[in-house]
Amino acid sequence: MTIAVFTGELPTTVFVQRLVDGLAKTGSRVIVMGKIKGYLSPSSSGIQIIGAREGLSLFFLFLKYFTLLRFKKPGQKKKLDVLLQQKAQYSWKKRAFYYPVLYYQPNVFHLQWAKSVSDWIWVEEFDIRMVLSLRGTHINNSPLHSTKLAQDYRDIFPKVSRFHAVSNAIALQAQKYSASIDRIDTVYSGLPLEELPFKQKQSISKPLRIISIGRNHWIKGYLHALDAVAKLRSSGVSFHYSLVGIDPDEELLFQYHELGLENEVQFLPYMPFHQVKELIQSCDVLLLPSIEEGIANVVLEAMALGTLVVTTDCGGMTEVVSNHMNGFVVPILDSDAIANALRYISNLSIEEYQSITVAARMKIEQDFNEQRMIDGMQSIYKKVLDS
Repeated sequence: MTIAVFTGELPTTVFVQRLVDGLAKTGSRVIVMGKIKGYLSPSSSGIQIIGAREGLSLFFLFLKYFTLLRFKKPGQKKKLDVLLQQKAQYSWKKRAFYYPVLYYQPNVFHLQWAKSVSDWIWVEEFDIRMVLSLRGTHINNSPLHSTKLAQDYRDIFPKVSRFHAVSNAIALQAQKYSASIDRIDTVYSGLPLEELPFKQKQSISKPLRIISIGRNHWIKGYLHALDAVAKLRSSGVSFHYSLVGIDPDEELLFQYHELGLENEVQFLPYMPFHQVKELIQSCDVLLLPSIEEGIANVVLEAMALGTLVVTTDCGGMTEVVSNHMNGFVVPILDSDAIANALRYISNLSIEEYQSITVAARMKIEQDFNEQRMIDGMQSIYKKVLDS
């Protein structure tokens, strides 16, 4: 089959790239589309890249497929143009990506980001089946802040052929916006475990080394994390806390200074994934203080690498982490609970620590391996084509 994956920007995210590479290895033809924002490495066999940077490159992409459609599929081009004009989506910048999809007419159009669904639902009019991925913020947060987006979801979701949910919790959330449960399949993200070697720690650091990774957004809960480590310090536990890839805003910096955490907390810039892996393995605890998530990939990676996880019970995280068995789960918005979990970990014996991290690695190997993800996505594509 031919699968077009629209990812918005190229290069795409790590988890989408894993999916694309895996599908290509199965013999499917994969077309990856998006605006080029950075360096693109050469594509693997079976993968076609359709992308352009803003400016002349994007215009030439539009011109190429405008011409191809005009001479090879004039009737379908005319039909699409009429639809786009009716929906006020007729700008040439939009058509620069619409036209290639119509020209190649893949069996499946896999849209990675729900907020773009209104731009792409037209593919269903051309016997191209849409699979829409349901991911964290786009379902949990964005429609709460935009009544228009929420209404768009309610209007459009019933027209989507099938949905891919990254967690069972996200699947339930999407039903609030008229996504039918019988058209939603949960497929967890898959990790290339050969690239994430498990490293068993021989001791717990003194001071305790804690790390969080991600962008700075209120939904990530970093204010509560700072409160928690301040309480950890008050209980007599020494620690060092690194926040990676987080550009601290005024509120975060104010709290950081107000709590006097300058000696224990550091903000580190974004860094390549190989450096992130090394940093995770050098730490004792990965802390996810989020208020909402789908399933955080950084937690999966830490569990695979052998670093103990403390996560809030947000979103689908309890589908991965079982409290006191393969990690620790605390309530959202509860800095006392985070501090208590970190204090408990600081007092673990190395044998107890190792037992938990081994169980975490086994969970990842069982439910979050790359082959299981590829098999799950192929099953979704087959369902949508058989329906």
